[in-house]
Amino acid sequence: MLAELQQKCGCVQCIQCNYVHCLCFVQEYLTKYYGFKEDIIPRTKSKTNGNVLEEKIQEMQQFFGLEVTGQLDSPTLVIMHTPRCGMPDLQHRSAVPWRSRWMKHHLTYRIYNYTPDMKREDVDYIFQKAFQVWSDVTPLKFRKIYAGEADIMIRFAFGAHGDSNPFDGRGGTIAHAFYPGPGIQGDAHFDEAEIWSKSS
Repeated sequence: MLAELQQKCGCVQCIQCNYVHCLCFVQEYLTKYYGFKEDIIPRTKSKTNGNVLEEKIQEMQQFFGLEVTGQLDSPTLVIMHTPRCGMPDLQHRSAVPWRSRWMKHHLTYRIYNYTPDMKREDVDYIFQKAFQVWSDVTPLKFRKIYAGEADIMIRFAFGAHGDSNPFDGRGGTIAHAFYPGPGIQGDAHFDEAEIWSKSS
């Protein structure tokens, strides 16, 4: 299947999964979540971009526990088209902030704004339960505040929203969060273009 996609941005319909996908989509996905860089290796070298692309597909398949084939098979494409977190699945140690852990055990969180898709009390309850999951298995304790700057600012936003990770509309990236630290670090952003509900 990879050979079928070698034509730049050529769209192909997968007979197995019925997805119409383009090489550009696959490259963008692997660039965003697995560090694929197009044309980083000159074509005169023994490793061509096709080999690098295949290696990145293998990394992705291994990460998700799929059969590692390096091919764009149906299970791989289903994962690629599933809405997900916007942060990379694999990061080099140099990309992770030094001491990327909370330096204290008592943390505050604030829901900066609410999605109109749900009742405020439902949003409050969901986040309270999510933080309780962490409190139950770590020494971290979370307290909600209603004004000012919290350690974890929770925000619903559309598209470009003040960080270097703009949302892409409905589907695709649904949220992202940042490693612990000051400022935007530790914050969690949710794509308002999604339809949020208690069951999603």
